[in-house]
Amino acid sequence: MAKFRNEDLLLSTMQKIWLGDNNERAAYFDGTALTISGAMTISGSLLIEEELEFSTGVGVDKILDEDDMGSDDVYALATQQSIKAYVSTSISGTVDDSRKSGRTFIPKKSKAITVTFPSPYPSINYTVVAGISNVVDNKVSIYPLVVTAKQVGGFTAKFSGKIDKDNYYLEWITVLD
Repeated sequence: MAKFRNEDLLLSTMQKIWLGDNNERAAYFDGTALTISGAMTISGSLLIEEELEFSTGVGVDKILDEDDMGSDDVYALATQQSIKAYVSTSISGTVDDSRKSGRTFIPKKSKAITVTFPSPYPSINYTVVAGISNVVDNKVSIYPLVVTAKQVGGFTAKFSGKIDKDNYYLEWITVLD
């Protein structure tokens, strides 16, 4: 095992340092950037002098705490507090709650599924349009369904076919009449 104390470790271009008990991680310098494969834990502070670039090519060079999001900086992240403050002060008036939609997972062997709205309607006078989708093998669903137990806070859909796999979803939209 190599130990370094108060000494520099110099790497030539593309020379690797293998890390871990089974050499499962490596660090290497390609002449431009230091690449570290595998997870990395940093104890203490990490100083980034230019920008943090993600594998998607998106770069971030600062984290801002601005309640009004005034800078509109493409290279900045906002703090959770800033986002909450911005949303709280930006929403004014009444939110249009006349339409609701969603996608609800249907567990295997289900005969019915209950959908609960994030916020209730003022009455049960709403229309439901719903269908079953299969997200894995994209087979068209041949299972009819019936909407029952309509309430201001949601509805129940009963299936006439067998839900034989865990890859079905109820796709639904409701509109206040």
